Amino acid sequence: MSDFATYRLGDSVYELANGLVPEMARVFDVELGDQPSDEALGNLVGAIGRSKVLQENIPHVREILGTDQDGLAIAAEWLGRSGVQLALNRSLWTPEIPTPDNAATVITGAVANWQDRTAKLVADSPSRENVYIAAGNRVMDTPSEKTNANVEQFFAEEDRYPTETEYAGVFVMPVLLASGHAVVIEGYDTPKGDEIAKRFAAEHSNVFRGNVGFARVANAGIQMAAQFVRAAREAGIAYDLDATNPQAYVLTDEFAVAQNEDHTRDPKNYQNPFTGIRQVAVTAKELNSLIS
Repeated sequence: MSDFATYRLGDSVYELANGLVPEMARVFDVELGDQPSDEALGNLVGAIGRSKVLQENIPHVREILGTDQDGLAIAAEWLGRSGVQLALNRSLWTPEIPTPDNAATVITGAVANWQDRTAKLVADSPSRENVYIAAGNRVMDTPSEKTNANVEQFFAEEDRYPTETEYAGVFVMPVLLASGHAVVIEGYDTPKGDEIAKRFAAEHSNVFRGNVGFARVANAGIQMAAQFVRAAREAGIAYDLDATNPQAYVLTDEFAVAQNEDHTRDPKNYQNPFTGIRQVAVTAKELNSLIS
């Protein structure tokens, strides 16, 4: 059984993980139709949660699935079955081809814990080609970020919260430099991921002439890779068009799924399934968009 870690680009997202997407759609009362479509999958994403700040969607998801332990168990089973929490090192096309050692690496801004995990992931990778950080201007002041040690340090020194670009420059870049990477950081005056990807692709078309590993935390790597592939193609670059000669690769870490309420209160070590299941729907939508 293929899932969202072992898929081949072109597989129906309705069939992955033993029909997980249609199962979720039934629970969230979303009509998908017989064939996957970006519109229907987008509706499922919205039905699970409209906020890209995943924590903000928890009350709604709890209400739909139930506020007791059974609701958590359902979400945890879905998230585990999906495969999105597993470590990936594969081409966007097929799971058998790992990221070449000569691939450049692209990472983006994110919430603080995600940036910290991505820095470690890339620092520990064998590639020592250039790392490009494309980050935006979102202010990092969500409740979970305010308790991050690095954010606390920045606030103590500057009396304000950092933007994602500032955080990447102050806390991520030194980790990568210390591990032997050459780092290029690009900051953009927008918080929107699609806009950041488009502007980066337009300004760094040379990066997309070769292999690129898109590095992100578990459950978000495929989404990011698809976002940049789409941006490169929209910029007129014939990028990652051949399954036999892939150029786009996905690198993620593995992150455990919370199985009880205590785990949900430990976001540094566990993925809350009430937030994670939205990422399953987003991943399905992004994969479908690449083949539709």
